[in-house]
Amino acid sequence: VIGVEDSHNYNNILKTLNDRIEEYKNIKGIKKIRKADNIFAYIVVDNKIFDLKYIELFINKIKDLNWETYINGTKIYFLPQELKKSTAIKYICDKFGYKDTFGIGDSIMDKDMLDFCRSSYLLRHGDLVNSLSKENKYIISRECGFRGSEEVLKCIMSYEENTI
Repeated sequence: VIGVEDSHNYNNILKTLNDRIEEYKNIKGIKKIRKADNIFAYIVVDNKIFDLKYIELFINKIKDLNWETYINGTKIYFLPQELKKSTAIKYICDKFGYKDTFGIGDSIMDKDMLDFCRSSYLLRHGDLVNSLSKENKYIISRECGFRGSEEVLKCIMSYEENTI
């Protein structure tokens, strides 16, 4: 979580990111470049003509600034380490003294959170299921969509309190 003393440095990094990402706006296959609430950025691509190698240099540069890149369908997200879901859960656990955690996810952006949590549930309909090896620690729902969410919540509700 970004503190007040870090905000100036963060704003400088965000400006650098925005400046660098604008250099890529005319690359074949990039449909849109978006900044989200001055916190992170993403691009929308046409997967039929876009090649990730076009932005590999950009991805490597922002990695040096402690930013992560996530590819999810037609969107490529660029987020600071501080915005990772696992960072938020760790903060809440530390603040309130929680030791047990449950995570529910379906996309590659959820993987760090699921890896952090004691019990991790993966919804079958998400893209993360297809990218995993058969050996993983996740409990995968049998159902897809809303029924999968209900299935996972029933499992979690059967656990003790003092968990998140």
